[in-house]
Amino acid sequence: MLESAVARRYAFAFFEIAQEQKALDKFEEELVTAQKTFQSVEKLDKFLANQLVPSTEKKKAVNTLFKGKLSELTVNFLNLVIDKRREEYFNAIIKEFQNYANKARNITDALVISAKELAKEDVDKIKQKLSAMTGKNVNLTTTIDPEIKGGLIVQMGDKIIDGSLARRFEIMKQRLLQ
Repeated sequence: MLESAVARRYAFAFFEIAQEQKALDKFEEELVTAQKTFQSVEKLDKFLANQLVPSTEKKKAVNTLFKGKLSELTVNFLNLVIDKRREEYFNAIIKEFQNYANKARNITDALVISAKELAKEDVDKIKQKLSAMTGKNVNLTTTIDPEIKGGLIVQMGDKIIDGSLARRFEIMKQRLLQ
């Protein structure tokens, strides 16, 4: 709970700056670059997450690593996160920033779970239907789960549409037992 509240606060502040600068895509790209760098450089993520390492050392590492690669504003934002000892929330901050950016771009994410792989035409049709339903552009991700037996489960934000055969069988079973 605390993680999401902290992440939203920092992400929203940086999001507002990005909008003012009319550089939403640029700042999102820079945050993702920083995230990938933190994850790919051996032991860097552990170094940044270590509460025993002084903030000055962490900031020195960030400044050295990203000087000339990221904008001064993004580096300052990373330093602020370090100063406030919120490094452990960095991934959540990026995720929240991307949520704000997608909302501003009228984009929503959706997950479709099916029992078997869907044909590209079916994926396109589902994407069109979801776009028509929401009035937004939909980033669609598909996964396979044989446990659902057939049909689809669609997750968009906090909404779930369960049209799986497994769910229908469960409902039928409950009705028969009543």
